[in-house]
Amino acid sequence: MNVVLLDPSDRQTAADAAARVEAAAGRSCRVCRMTRALGSDGPPSWKLRFAPGDGLVRTRREPDGLVPAVLLAVDEFAGEDELAIVAADAAQWSKHFQRIPQALASRLDVFLSFEAEGPGRFVVDPDVTTLLHLTNGLTPALAWYRTTDLFVDAAKQVIRKDARWNGQFSADSLLRELALHDARVGYHGRPMDDTLAAA
Repeated sequence: MNVVLLDPSDRQTAADAAARVEAAAGRSCRVCRMTRALGSDGPPSWKLRFAPGDGLVRTRREPDGLVPAVLLAVDEFAGEDELAIVAADAAQWSKHFQRIPQALASRLDVFLSFEAEGPGRFVVDPDVTTLLHLTNGLTPALAWYRTTDLFVDAAKQVIRKDARWNGQFSADSLLRELALHDARVGYHGRPMDDTLAAA
């Protein structure tokens, strides 16, 4: 499995991050750790480091959102392998990785696992408008794609079309593009009707 770890700090090396991710996933992973660098000479950028070696691969300025930065990271990965984009502050990584087999069994192309109070629930094929309402301003603890190529193809289309969402190439932009190609999407989190009622 390919994993992009969104880590806002520099408190751990890429090798340490990779070890933590593999322990949570329960299998071997190719890990890229992306850390934010706040420079005085311009907008924030993402630093991309791969384990082993912890060497800096490249940086990406971030005026246009997360999608172009992740696209740089996955360029180093095998396209046919699964891809997981993981938030470093997820409370219990293993819980989110353990939901992936259910996504596979449900024949999903994309699966979003959110932190949720209580047990939450597993939802398959929500309508796009409702799904975008859920994801607006809320980053999933884990976003899983059946293949890395699925993410890459959708991300390139989003950028080619200049299909920004709230001014950026965001996860919402990506979900809209995937919906155009009938990708099967599911999520685990708060019941959708509770989320809508709280809005």
